[in-house]
Formats: sequence, C-alpha cells, structure tokens
Amino acid sequence: MILARHGLRLLQLLDDTPVVPGDVRAPYAHGAQARQVLNDAEDDLKEWRLDGTLLNDEAKDAAVAEAATPPVTAKSKDKGKQKEEPKEQTEDDEAGEGGG
Repeated sequence: MILARHGLRLLQLLDDTPVVPGDVRAPYAHGAQARQVLNDAEDDLKEWRLDGTLLNDEAKDAAVAEAATPPVTAKSKDKGKQKEEPKEQTEDDEAGEGGG
C-alpha cells in the first residue's frame, strides 16, 4: 500500500501530453515535488512495522522466527562449514584414469 500510494503521486506528476515526432518535449517541471514524494515513501517504509492481524497463525510463527534469527554474515556462513579432507585415491580410481 505504501509504494502504491506514493507511486500514484509520482504518476500524477507526469505530463502525459502526446509529443509529435520532431517536436521538442517540454522539460520536466516537477523535480522537487518528485524528490519529496520519494523522500516521503522512504520515511514511510522506515517506519513500517508488520501488522500481525493480517497474518494467519503459520505466517505469524514464521515471521516471529525470522525476526528472532540473527542475520547471516560471511563469518557465520564460514563458521558452520567443516573443512573437507582431501580424498585418498583408491586403486580403482588409478586404474580408471588411464584406461579408455
């Protein structure tokens, strides 16, 4: 809803007058207003919080679990991985390499 509302405000600032090929398009006159719409949208998005009344129980549980989970960083990704040991080559592997 937030983006739709501000998107509509931006659309209303556009000049939809047709331009005949060869004619010069009028310069955009609403730059400052458009910037304000974008700033308002950004502020609204920063203030937005999930309204739990719109979710079913399963979605609520998933949202709560996601909020409780710390963000994944490069360090935490590497921390969970185990170093793989190099495989030893078996006799079957050696025989299959040069054959054909």
